[in-house]
Amino acid sequence: SKAESSGMHPKKPSAIVAVAKERPKNVDDLKKIVQTFASRDPTREVINETHLDSKTHSLIGTDGRRLFIVKDVQGATTKHAAGEFPNWKEPIPDYKRDPDFQKVSIKDTEKLIRQLRQAEQVAPEMAPFVALYLDKKGDIQLRSMQEESGSYQLRSMQEESGSYQSGDLKDVQGLTYLNPTFLDEGLTAMRKLGNAGVTLYVKNDGSRVPIVIEGNSALYVQMPIAVEGTDLPGVPGQKRIPGKAERLSKIDSDNAGK
Repeated sequence: SKAESSGMHPKKPSAIVAVAKERPKNVDDLKKIVQTFASRDPTREVINETHLDSKTHSLIGTDGRRLFIVKDVQGATTKHAAGEFPNWKEPIPDYKRDPDFQKVSIKDTEKLIRQLRQAEQVAPEMAPFVALYLDKKGDIQLRSMQEESGSYQLRSMQEESGSYQSGDLKDVQGLTYLNPTFLDEGLTAMRKLGNAGVTLYVKNDGSRVPIVIEGNSALYVQMPIAVEGTDLPGVPGQKRIPGKAERLSKIDSDNAGK
């Protein structure tokens, strides 16, 4: 396999974080959770740290591709030496009022995190992503995909042993394509805040509108992955539609050169 030939071996998945009995009360502890989602790019200093918005009582972390918000946090608005924090509200879609958003209840985040980590072991050097499905029971299923020769290819368990499929994908509804590591980290943060279960809001029309995961006093927003020419059942190849594509790019453009 490519993993063997490159000398790389999948690392053993870390233990899944237990659900906190209650949300941390200390703001510094909350910042440690949200810091995971801050940018590590030294050219975007202003989003290298978390931001506390005193007007909305929100603690925010973003790297331009995802956004995590903890609500009901008290404190003064963060003053950043590198400049003004970008408009963090802009990337959040109107998921509650838009009828095209599908609402999916994820009652067992531990199960989904375990599946995501299994998918991540497929080919870590190739930055795999996953296709998410909804089965007839209302449970999330997923299948790993990989990038080869500049294009993404579907890897089925039956076709190749070095792939991952969480269960029977017969008669399932396609939802979206996502980076499994990002989704793992979003769900893990929710567990650290006391959320055993969460609600997923997804628009599976190929428009690349961000998904939203809602927990108690927390919100996670993540961009789907564009897959040109690869249409899974119910998940169209995600085209770049003007006005809807790259919803988190506003955060990136606000920080260009900072």
